[in-house]
Amino acid sequence: MNSVSGVTPASQHDVLIVGGGAAGLTLALSLANRLPAGPRTRRVTLLRPAREAQGASRWAQGGIAAVLAPEDDVESHVADTLIAGDGLCNERAVRFTVGHSREAIEWLIALGVPFTPADADASYPFHLTREGGHGRRRIIHAADATGRALLDTLSAHVEAHPNIEILEDQLAVDIAVNAGRASGLWVMDGTGQRQWLAANDLVLATGGASGLFAHATSPSASVGDGMAMATRAGASLMNLE
Repeated sequence: MNSVSGVTPASQHDVLIVGGGAAGLTLALSLANRLPAGPRTRRVTLLRPAREAQGASRWAQGGIAAVLAPEDDVESHVADTLIAGDGLCNERAVRFTVGHSREAIEWLIALGVPFTPADADASYPFHLTREGGHGRRRIIHAADATGRALLDTLSAHVEAHPNIEILEDQLAVDIAVNAGRASGLWVMDGTGQRQWLAANDLVLATGGASGLFAHATSPSASVGDGMAMATRAGASLMNLE
């Protein structure tokens, strides 16, 4: 039962983000940096489960595809992506992602992600590789452990940010619903007690469901629990393949 009628919340949050992978950490930082400074600032709360160390973000080795080198361009990257997607891509989403790729990488560089530098005579200061489906060298990487470097850097910034509160001792159980609308999250604490964390905005950054299958290259901790919570609360899911 996820209704909160007649229940007093254990705590109140402005924005509550569930998941401590690349998506959750990036969103937490992006939102917190837009808040005004001061002791009464409304906070961003990140619920980061202990098993997040086993999440898919940390396992990503190869790197991040982006339009970075002077000889590359957005249209060729979009075209490569649509071909590799074989009709499953949403072209609007592809264009948005590729069009903002340089901006995203520059943000990560500014945060201090230790991407592998290029040779002195290269056209771009960081080493770029070429992977399957790409017609040009556009994969920026941190040696062969890009995901770990990304997570370590983002985590350090999140943990040091005064506008971000991190909860690590609670397990997300269900989306709390009040009068047909999401009003926060039901969690279970270390003693097994169920509590309602009220939130003005709730974001699920809980990853995929590859852990449900007998054979997968991503970690077993990805079991689709966020998607299950969303559908129980009345959300529609799409593109699960």
